[in-house]
Amino acid sequence: KKVAGIKQKILGENLVVVTPSKDIVIRFHVGGVKKGYVGNLCDLSSWLSSIAVGNSCWSTGVRLAKRWVSSHLLADVVPDTAIELIMARVFLNPGQFGGPPVSGVSALHRWLELVSSHDWNESPLIVSPDMTFAESRSLLPPLAVISPKDPSPGYWSSPGPTWTELNRLGNLAASSLHILQSATGEECQKAFLPVLQSYEFLIHLKPLQVPNRNLSIDRVSREGNDEVSDREKSRSIPVVEYNPAVQLVQELNKSFSHMGKFYYDKYGGNVIGVKINKDVNKRVKISQIAGHISRGRETEVNWGAVVEDWEVLGEGVIKSVTCQDSSIFC
Repeated sequence: KKVAGIKQKILGENLVVVTPSKDIVIRFHVGGVKKGYVGNLCDLSSWLSSIAVGNSCWSTGVRLAKRWVSSHLLADVVPDTAIELIMARVFLNPGQFGGPPVSGVSALHRWLELVSSHDWNESPLIVSPDMTFAESRSLLPPLAVISPKDPSPGYWSSPGPTWTELNRLGNLAASSLHILQSATGEECQKAFLPVLQSYEFLIHLKPLQVPNRNLSIDRVSREGNDEVSDREKSRSIPVVEYNPAVQLVQELNKSFSHMGKFYYDKYGGNVIGVKINKDVNKRVKISQIAGHISRGRETEVNWGAVVEDWEVLGEGVIKSVTCQDSSIFC
């Protein structure tokens, strides 16, 4: 559509849009040598797009894999690019299956099987069957995925999860695969329900403070007295690009990283899992003294004060905090 007074010119590989006063509104460049992170990401996206063009269920499989990772509170741990590259391996190297998946569910099955069965300690995951890799495994991140578009080995899967988180990812993939193979119909949703028993603390959020709660698998946020009436909905003004729950998790990880790590399902989750560091009760530096009390020459964590700090930081967003492992008080 032409806009009065706006002109466009093509100069080489540059598209320049100018106003009547000859002010440049936009300059778009195609071709040439791409540099930096954005350029490398463009190369990767173009290569993955070529896989999607030849496989109609590619995008469905990727979306299911990302949804599964997030539902188990690992979305902030496993990079999206790593998920896509592992899915690329499923399509490019079908192995015993003889051909690529023909549906999104089938792609998710193979993705889970690959994640749970691959020996991450021994060797990285090579995406393309035409590639070879001879460097030392110790130089790569735990979740090491090697693709033809890596600026450096394991670039798109770095920093990724720790060895402990990667082991949890593999165990969850194995259990979810077992559920999907034995379940039928709506029972398959159980594979997307988070396993919360391994977290020391659970921070429950107020459902109405989760703007994308409609994406939740179990729809817990729509039950009970928190349901909003149609009359109240009509008076509400939606706020775009504002997610109090995500911002709270980011702030908690920033402020309490020396004590533990906070995990959250960014697709409508209403609970934050807290995994406490193993060495939290050891001697601490002065810079990490917050949340501790003095016992003579020794210090110990004042968990009551720490939980209170979480509630103050998340005032209006946090509903309650529960402790699942009392052994941390010893």
